[in-house]
Amino acid sequence: MPRNARQRDEKGIHHVVVQGKRLENIFENEAEKELYLETLLQYKAKTGIKLYAFCILENHVHLVLQETKEESVSSFMRRVGVRFSYWYRQRYDLPVGERLFRGRYLSEPLHTEEEVLEVVRHIHQEPVKQGLVLKMEDYEWSSYRLYLSPGSFIDRRLILDSLHFGGGYQAYMEEEKDVAVLEE
Repeated sequence: MPRNARQRDEKGIHHVVVQGKRLENIFENEAEKELYLETLLQYKAKTGIKLYAFCILENHVHLVLQETKEESVSSFMRRVGVRFSYWYRQRYDLPVGERLFRGRYLSEPLHTEEEVLEVVRHIHQEPVKQGLVLKMEDYEWSSYRLYLSPGSFIDRRLILDSLHFGGGYQAYMEEEKDVAVLEE
């Protein structure tokens, strides 16, 4: 049975969640997290996809991506998944047919600036909510800190321009809000 096509939006901004099969841990150590991030950045550079936020946790990854006319989120995620899976299988000597991820990644288009900001905040707050760190800036595998320092591979302009009011980026990210985001 063929799969349903992913929803596309004229802005092309999506919240993406990649999960380990049966929610198993895939990113248990620094090497896996680092390679996944390096793979994302490699294909980001090749394709022009914009990366607004990420958070790599042990059994899943959150991303906020914006596709281009030349590269869809689906194509980008397929490239990243194939490359990372190949490396992972080699490292842990897993059979070629064994699945690493829980089916296709989850994604939802983000239609408004408010939706984008809320999802980015949720992504950045997740390591604190899971009890991994006390402060967002203490979690190494999130894009939060990249918004606080100059020079970054994160495409920050959209988020920072949207938060020119009030206390700006840090104040907005620290607000406690429960938002409906993709279920993990």
